[in-house]
Amino acid sequence: MIRKFAQRHRQDLVDDSANDWTHWAFIETLRRTIFLVQIINVISTRLQKQNPFFYEALDDDLVLDMPLPAAAPLWEANQEQQWLFVRSKQPRRHLTGRMVQQDYTSIPNDADTFTMMVIGSLVLDNLSGIPAL
Repeated sequence: MIRKFAQRHRQDLVDDSANDWTHWAFIETLRRTIFLVQIINVISTRLQKQNPFFYEALDDDLVLDMPLPAAAPLWEANQEQQWLFVRSKQPRRHLTGRMVQQDYTSIPNDADTFTMMVIGSLVLDNLSGIPAL
């Protein structure tokens, strides 16, 4: 089900230029949901709790091309004015999973726990290359 919803909003999911808070919050929530499904799929497959023959992967290109989750202060803004203020003070970072796979030094210094779990699920086979944070 999440795959169909993601396909319907694919362009918004990979584009990080929403200027409307309501639209941004919707798309960021959808991104985080997709990333959470990715994390659960990776963990359950690695722990062999999910039969890989019945496992329906997400669209790998979509997952790799989506921007990583927004910084915590931006995500935690609970009203438009607060979101606009935080957004004006923080530089935009359009860092995708694909970029992290190619260059582990691009992992943001301020990455929160959820973002690190997302990164881990995207680069699980190459964890030895990720520097300790």
